[in-house]
Amino acid sequence: MNIRYPTQLVHDIEYGYGDPLRTKVTPEFSIRLMDESYAAENKTISKIQDVMVEYFRKRNGPMAKDGISALQKSLAAIYYLPFQCGVNLYFRFSGQSIPNRSEVRHKEGVKIYFDPSALQPERSLLASWQPESWPAHQRRTASPRWAPSCGMWRHMR
Repeated sequence: MNIRYPTQLVHDIEYGYGDPLRTKVTPEFSIRLMDESYAAENKTISKIQDVMVEYFRKRNGPMAKDGISALQKSLAAIYYLPFQCGVNLYFRFSGQSIPNRSEVRHKEGVKIYFDPSALQPERSLLASWQPESWPAHQRRTASPRWAPSCGMWRHMR
């Protein structure tokens, strides 16, 4: 948790995602590289964290005093994951916050990883959603928020 570097080595132990009964533990390992193509966004995320630290530093309540250390130690950014293994082969996270244990989060802060490439399949599915190519009976009844071909709710805008 103490490593604050653009390259992060992550060994997670996820539970429930790869098992329908939600009892098996699925190990995961990844190398996460801070994505330089999102440098402006990562800078904004860092500035927001700095503003939050200053805000809570001015507060006198016990929650602000207890949480300021963890907030300062936290790290959030947009990352690129060059390869997938473990649970990510089955279910790819678009964002992840570690660690899961609350006592560690309270003491050491959190690391929040965003992976925009995990959303690419969703975007390509939405791009192929063309109601004008559907049969007439489907065009009349289709809601703009419903994509019948995938059977899931999709927000179009």
